[in-house]
Amino acid sequence: MTNSAQTKRGGRRYRAKQRGKLGVGRMNKAMGEFLTAQGRVELTMILLLMMMRDEDYEWIFDQMSEKPFGDKIKFFKKYTADESQFSPENLILRNQIYEDLDALLPQRNSIVHGETYEDQFKGRPKQSYRVGVIKNNIEYLEDYSMDKHGSNVFSVKQVQDATALANQTWRNINRIRGIEGSLWWD
Repeated sequence: MTNSAQTKRGGRRYRAKQRGKLGVGRMNKAMGEFLTAQGRVELTMILLLMMMRDEDYEWIFDQMSEKPFGDKIKFFKKYTADESQFSPENLILRNQIYEDLDALLPQRNSIVHGETYEDQFKGRPKQSYRVGVIKNNIEYLEDYSMDKHGSNVFSVKQVQDATALANQTWRNINRIRGIEGSLWWD
């Protein structure tokens, strides 16, 4: 093989490797954006409880801080269950927030408690996937590799969709708090 052919071959390998990094890089970026949005949801849940409840702020913060996300949702629902605390418009928002939190929980768990792979499946381009652990199913990775993708498998687009849901939930909680704009630069 000539030096020119080796150089071209090496260049092709390098570009292929870089494309692979771009795919995983896109997934990492999407996951970072998701975690940021998720953190905002959890913080504004605490802030809304502090605004609505007579309990000590530190107690509310401590209660929410020591719980996993599913238990935070239960706590949040318990302490915002009194419908008389909400205007009719905010009651509609609160109910939407409940639905969104319930939808967000399994997505969050799969994204956070998962592994990233780059694969190509029937008729689809090679791309990154986030594969969440499934409790009591040791074969979840085998299912993934056999193209049996369930609700625990996320493409970059699906992680971005979960981020959009988290951002919408955060905005709705802030609307109840009387805040329409972002406190953070977006």
